[in-house]
Amino acid sequence: MPNFSAEFHLAKTQPELDFIDVSLNTDNRLFVDPFALSQKADRWSQDAHHTVVGFFQSIIDNIRQGNEDRAKELLGHLREPNETRLGYSRRRSQGAGIGDTQAEDLFNALRESSAVRSGFINSLEESELMIEGISHDKISDLTTNIIRGELAAYTLEQCGLHNVATQEVAMPACFNTDLMDWEERYLPLPIYRNRPVLLVPKSIVRRTSAYEHPKYYQHFVLNYLQREELGNPQSRLVRTLKRPLIAWPTVS
Repeated sequence: MPNFSAEFHLAKTQPELDFIDVSLNTDNRLFVDPFALSQKADRWSQDAHHTVVGFFQSIIDNIRQGNEDRAKELLGHLREPNETRLGYSRRRSQGAGIGDTQAEDLFNALRESSAVRSGFINSLEESELMIEGISHDKISDLTTNIIRGELAAYTLEQCGLHNVATQEVAMPACFNTDLMDWEERYLPLPIYRNRPVLLVPKSIVRRTSAYEHPKYYQHFVLNYLQREELGNPQSRLVRTLKRPLIAWPTVS
């Protein structure tokens, strides 16, 4: 089962690569950690994190404006991503990711949240988004869907660095923060057996399930926005988290 580096003749080992050197013919039991995006200061991570926050803010805005069908439509795009080769995709049916029932549950949780009352995603509380069945693997799928455009740009950059050929392929929709909508695109990506490959920075990938859905919602929103509001002593975000962060083992 060839890894990306072997198939595309990179002559590099995993420690020498910035991205996960995935096995191309099987699932790699690794997961995108959205909290890691909020903790990294580089431009790519911050752009990707802004996209995740912007997506959820758009959901909140539509619910507040009475556009519930529109909010559900936005959530309806959170399907199983197969391009990264991460997670458990081949053990599930195509498109299993965040299914219709769980998308509805996520919508209901957001609709009843304090964020809808305040109008700001930073008002979300951990207890408001404890949704049955949405854990590390589906959080990874959800995040990958939202930042697919950023991952494509990262992949193209890495392919240029390592002289890997790409070709334009039709991709599932990417979330566009300028339009605040999903947008289908043709993107230049490496191809293996007629299927596109998205590379993922190893700095945002974790190995285990220690970081479950309640802490995901709390940390990916609150820790990021806290830094922006430290100058405001009245901010609800200027507080110390009551429980220590459970860190995933990183991928080196």
